[in-house]
Amino acid sequence: MRQIFYIFFVLLLFVSCDRDHYTITGTIDDKSVDGKIVYIYDLNKTPNVNNMSRVIDSATVTNGKFTFTGLSDHPTIFNVGIPDTYYYATVLSENEEIEVKFYKDTDSPYIVGSSSGLNGELFRLNNHINSIMRSIVCARDSLALIYKDEAELNKIHGENFNKLIADEEILIQTVLQQNRDNILGIYCVEKMMGEMTSVQVDSLFSIVPFAKDYNPIKKDYNRIKKSESTDAGSMFVDFPGKSVDGKPAKLSDYVGNGKYVLVDFWASWCGPCSAANSVLKYVHETYPELIVLGVNVWDSETNFHNYIKEHNIQWSMLYASDDRYATEQYGIPYIPTIILFDPQGVIVDRTLHGDDVIKAKISELFD
Repeated sequence: MRQIFYIFFVLLLFVSCDRDHYTITGTIDDKSVDGKIVYIYDLNKTPNVNNMSRVIDSATVTNGKFTFTGLSDHPTIFNVGIPDTYYYATVLSENEEIEVKFYKDTDSPYIVGSSSGLNGELFRLNNHINSIMRSIVCARDSLALIYKDEAELNKIHGENFNKLIADEEILIQTVLQQNRDNILGIYCVEKMMGEMTSVQVDSLFSIVPFAKDYNPIKKDYNRIKKSESTDAGSMFVDFPGKSVDGKPAKLSDYVGNGKYVLVDFWASWCGPCSAANSVLKYVHETYPELIVLGVNVWDSETNFHNYIKEHNIQWSMLYASDDRYATEQYGIPYIPTIILFDPQGVIVDRTLHGDDVIKAKISELFD
């Protein structure tokens, strides 16, 4: 009987949202955006390359103001913002009067939101999180004035960082417990699961069961499972692509053929990816017994070829198309991601971040 009541409650929660009306009133303290288009993105919809598949409404900024009025047919999380700017805010699809104010500063706009309802709770939560993040940055700047030794500075800052992150997790967990039956609970689940294992995420689903049906969470959960199935000690997973000369190729043309292979997942538009070129060039030239393979992802084939020519890349390259199939096979959430495979194709390490870490790992194998 209790289970039937729970199912009825969840269905009622979703059906009742079919009649939800929202009004979002926005103010932007920046004359340069007058005339620009503000979009509402439904984050529960599947994104395409430019995210326009998620757009459910648009409005023009006039004298620094914009307004949306709409009907939400399901509880979801919206992004409200102007493409290619910092002006973005997250709101919940509740039947509330929602007010969003952007205040311009030197780095990014300061957002002030609704004072009541779930969106009021959301904005207070995010402002508190932003305050914690600012504290982390300021703490390091202050510590740098006291600790001149880099190692000691990193140690003390690391301790402060861990404490502040723990404070953030406690804060989100508290809000999660208080909103386990609504969309803010789903938001908290999504906020918490970034660095979690699948077992830890399962524990969140026991608190907010219907969170597992929210598409972005389902996608991230699948990514975590894929990442765990391709952790160190696992056999490589193959995927197709194209060689530099445009012929069909695949990862297994390089991996599992008797040599260590260092695979770099990258894109032409990715600044940190370009920054990694120096260490990749170094290990490619220093260790001829190692295969260095760049796998171009989330990019166009034209950009792939132009980048190789412009940067005179000498190590092996594979174009894996602009879809996310290759990175999905390894549960890769960001690039660059660099994975080391042994001669049999077993994953040795997928946590290689930073030039010194990569050099040390390769040196450990060959020096």
